[in-house]
Amino acid sequence: MKKLFILSLLFCSINSFSQIEELQNSNWYLYEMEVDDMIALFPETESEIDYQTNFTNNTFSTNGCNAIMGEFNNLNDNSFQLTDVAMTLLECQYEDYDFFDEFYFYIFSGNENEIFTYTIEPNPDFPNSKRLIITNPFGHKANYHNAILSNQEISTNKIQFSPNPVNDKLTIQNPDSKLLNTQITDSNGKLLFTQKINSDKTEINFSNYPKGIYFITFKSEGKIIKTQKIIKK
Repeated sequence: MKKLFILSLLFCSINSFSQIEELQNSNWYLYEMEVDDMIALFPETESEIDYQTNFTNNTFSTNGCNAIMGEFNNLNDNSFQLTDVAMTLLECQYEDYDFFDEFYFYIFSGNENEIFTYTIEPNPDFPNSKRLIITNPFGHKANYHNAILSNQEISTNKIQFSPNPVNDKLTIQNPDSKLLNTQITDSNGKLLFTQKINSDKTEINFSNYPKGIYFITFKSEGKIIKTQKIIKK
């Protein structure tokens, strides 16, 4: 009986670890949402916007026409808590995504410090992939599928910046000298700075910004490819 109990605990531990690990180590792509009796499907356009969502370094982030980011805490095998949720408020150049943006951000905004549940399961809509279902405290759901990064997406991960926290100058490393539209917003989503860069190294002056939380967004060909939080000390 004791051996059976130990094996049961071991199985639960392995199962929990694998789901947490899969959540954090996968790239998730939003394709469907459910709010009350309404269902919103990913717009069928030729845009490259993909609503990639990641859970890394205790940060939750989704890049669509706009970006939403927050800190996640108390992560376990089926739930997590979101704090410090913020969104950019940039104008979307694709009309078909305006409603999709609002629908999606509605699920996460206004639910700070609340518990979100999640499940990862085989995806009946996308063969050979998994489905992530995130449910907010009101039962509204966001459905994602995972996928392998393309070569273009891998190259965008080379874009780095430092230091963070920043005091005076923020240095952006862009090894491939990719043409990027760089934007900085405050925690309320207000656009403070925008600049196109295509060099391997660029400096942005942060000395005039007050202490607080900011977000830096990199766009390429109209698509958000990376959004990160910056702390000004």
